[in-house]
Amino acid sequence: MNKELEKYISSFDKEVQEKLQTIRKICLKVFPEAEEGFKWGKPAYSLKRVLIVYAAYKNHIGFYPTPEVLEEYKEEIKEYKSAKGSVQFPYSKPFPKKLIEKMVKARYKNYIEKDAKWKDPKQC
Repeated sequence: MNKELEKYISSFDKEVQEKLQTIRKICLKVFPEAEEGFKWGKPAYSLKRVLIVYAAYKNHIGFYPTPEVLEEYKEEIKEYKSAKGSVQFPYSKPFPKKLIEKMVKARYKNYIEKDAKWKDPKQC
């Protein structure tokens, strides 16, 4: 595991660590070739572009796929607080692992159909 990411995840309590590790495992399973690192101070997975960003906060996990993915799953995320490019999964509700997995897969599909055409990673 990326040492910086390991340090980030271990800075949270066990319950939050498990949620962060769940997202990490899903991302690595769906796009194992992605670079694991940080973007904007948050854990992220990138190929030629950023695919997924996520982060732990005091009361929720912030999950940042893309506006297109969130639009595709708007009915399934309507019970959560969301914005154009993010959704918040509060610790007070069951963690939606299957929904996250579907959104990660949708983001990868979106990347293959649209973003994989980018030639220069510096354009990201």
